[in-house]
Amino acid sequence: MAALPEALARLPRGEPSWAFPEAAAPDRAGAERALAELDDEDRRALVLSHGFALPLGDVAYAMRLDASVVSWRLRRAFMLDGSSPAAVERGVATVLHERIESARDGGAPLPATLPPDVVERLEARLAGTADRRTRSRAGGLGVGSLVLIVLGAAGFMVYGAIRDVNPLWRGFKLVRQGDFAAARQSFFEMGPQGEARAWVGFCFLAEGQFDRALEVLREPEARQFLGRFQPFDSPLPPYEGDPGSPALLPRGYITRSRPRFIFRAAPAGTLRLEQSPPGPGPDRPRTAAWPVDDTTGSGELGAFEYPP
Repeated sequence: MAALPEALARLPRGEPSWAFPEAAAPDRAGAERALAELDDEDRRALVLSHGFALPLGDVAYAMRLDASVVSWRLRRAFMLDGSSPAAVERGVATVLHERIESARDGGAPLPATLPPDVVERLEARLAGTADRRTRSRAGGLGVGSLVLIVLGAAGFMVYGAIRDVNPLWRGFKLVRQGDFAAARQSFFEMGPQGEARAWVGFCFLAEGQFDRALEVLREPEARQFLGRFQPFDSPLPPYEGDPGSPALLPRGYITRSRPRFIFRAAPAGTLRLEQSPPGPGPDRPRTAAWPVDDTTGSGELGAFEYPP
């Protein structure tokens, strides 16, 4: 019988991050069927996310997965033929909670086996000391070594290397480079921090995954962060674009000098961009036009990088 990890044993009962938030009565039969059909990795994710009600960022960190992959797997697990996904999800949460409570009392094993590396990463994550193991391997340090470490850290700050260590700053850098998947992973490392969660939603928006973006931006942490923005003193000028245009992102007024354009797949055509350079110069904007290849064979969306 697998022992309940100490960090999980101390967790109070919480409410999971619902993949299907609409209200529904728990479907216990559907839950048993869903749990029986899952492989070991998906069952571990469910035990952590819906049994112990951990945030998906913590589950993803412990299992070395992208949080979007965890979210997709959970949604897939609840979608059974002839059953309501919301009812199955609530049934799974109820069944897992009962089994975990039985495991707390020593009467039954956990509903899923947690490998030692998953437990170790999870305990470090919950304690907020994910790098403690690395630090603890070093022996005792003398005063001279400590001085060198302090000087080395000061040098890193001078040359900006700390920006590559901070997940939030690293995520901003990746966003500017257009690598939104890597930027999301960097923001995930910040856990439930409001600004990081909001930027996860922005990355989904940039990729055209609007449903996932709205799910993230509805989270309390992201909403609290966005709520701190103050409105403009005057309304922005309206954007009178063609409603039938296949252009998706960016759309309207932008300030980025080299944007990456996302649009619905279409035959070969021309991309036109009206540019109004800041500062002194001509009052009339300049219109640039570039040929765009046929994108109908590459999926629902196409992309166009701003030319060198």
